[in-house]
This record gives sequence, C-alpha cells and structure tokens, in this order.
Amino acid sequence: TKFAALMGAIAHDVGHPGFNNDYFVKTRHPLAIRYNDNSVLESMHASVAFELMLNTPNANFLRKTETSTYEVIRKNVIAVILATDMKIHFELVQQVNALGQSQEPPDDKAKDLVLRCLVHAGDLSNPVLPTELYCQWAYRVVLEFHHQAEMEKKRGVPFQPFMEHHPDNTLELAKLQCGFVSFVVQPFWNAMVGVLPHVQTRVDQLGVNLKYWQAIKAEEEEKAKKVAEAGQ
Repeated sequence: TKFAALMGAIAHDVGHPGFNNDYFVKTRHPLAIRYNDNSVLESMHASVAFELMLNTPNANFLRKTETSTYEVIRKNVIAVILATDMKIHFELVQQVNALGQSQEPPDDKAKDLVLRCLVHAGDLSNPVLPTELYCQWAYRVVLEFHHQAEMEKKRGVPFQPFMEHHPDNTLELAKLQCGFVSFVVQPFWNAMVGVLPHVQTRVDQLGVNLKYWQAIKAEEEEKAKKVAEAGQ
C-alpha cells in the first residue's frame, strides 16, 4: 500500500490540462462525458498513468507481480488519486479529525484513509512550503485560474469570480491566499497532525505563510484606501 501511495502521488496530476473539473463539465468536454461528470480529471489521471505504464515499452514495472498483488496496487493507486478531488476535501477533513480523536487502534480502513490523505496533503502542499516557494506556486496556480476564467468568458459559460483576477493584482492574490489557507488548507493539515504528529513543522510553516499574506493584504488595502482618499 505504501508503494501504491507513492505511485499515486507521482501520477496524480499526469496529463493535467490546466483547467479544473468544473470547466470540463460546464463545457460538456469529451472527458466529462466519458467519466460521467464525476472526478473527471482524477479519473483521467489514474487511467493515463496505467495506460502509460502498460503500453510503453520497458515501462511496465509491475509486469512480474502476481495478479493478486497487481490488483491491490491498482486499487490503491486509483483510490489515492481519486482522493485528490476537491469535492471530497471536507469529507476527508471530517474523517481524519475523527480518526485523530479515536481511541481505537487503527484498522485497515483507517490506514487506507491515511494513505489517501497523504496524497491529498501533497496536492495541497504549496501553502506549507517555505514562503518564497509558496509565493511562486501561488502565482502560477492563480494565473491558471485567471486563464480558465478568461476562457469561460469567451465560451459564454459561468465562471467563478475568485478565479477572474490576474495574479499581478496583489491585493486579490493575497485575499485569495488568506481565504484558501484559513478555510481549506489549515483545517485539513491541523487534522493531519492528529494522526501524523511529525507534520507539525509544516503546520507551523503554514502559520508563517498565512501571516505573510495577511500582512500583504493589509498593506495593499491601506494603499487602496489612500488612493481612494486622494481621489476624493
């Protein structure tokens, strides 16, 4: 199962096109049709990972494994990749919180949950990186959001307002990061500490990064206020 989690972590975004599931569903993209609007990209990532491994010469490193072992690995790889779908994020938060508070010894179900959450944590790891690296990734992700919103406008489909702003808009970038960390990332990583105490160092860094964005937000709001006052 550990090997499957590692394999899933490596493959969890393979072939990612730079748009989210919502975009594919709204535009009635063939991928959304193929996967019935459910975990569209995650299903594609898992499928592509196995297609590449099984169909690329000399790439099938599981070719000598027993059928039963292959089936377990495949099942777990698919499970950890599907767990990166943000639609189940808050469900995972609840489950990990419950596991961390449980007095029962972990069973196989609990271990599977932790593996899925480890890969999901990796997918949400930008905000727990050192601040400089986090800022670089935040810019890239928000630029991707902006590009999607622009495409949605061109295609005449609804877009999410938080995705509209270009990351060069520092105030909006800071506001987005503050909200993302406070309401999405922090609750999940805090819950992870309950089952994996050694990730506390990453949670500490998350706190540092949140204070950084809060300071940027306050600074930009003050600038905006002064500009508004000067224009009156």
